Amino acid sequence: MMKMLELLTIQLAKYSPHILSPGRKSHCPIVDFVDKGREMMEKAARGEADEGDETVDTEEGRADLEDVLIELV
Repeated sequence: MMKMLELLTIQLAKYSPHILSPGRKSHCPIVDFVDKGREMMEKAARGEADEGDETVDTEEGRADLEDVLIELV
């Protein structure tokens, strides 16, 4: 077990995920969910719905910008 941890430590020091390496790629896309959530909140505040969103049918249940701002304060 110690030998495996030593080898892992050496490999992490050599190929650190925290150091920017030009040309290095990820095996899967990394989505920034903070920005995605912010965009969704801004669209909802403006009254825009995604194409696949069927839950927003009427105006009475929709939040407007004032509702969002009051919740943030």
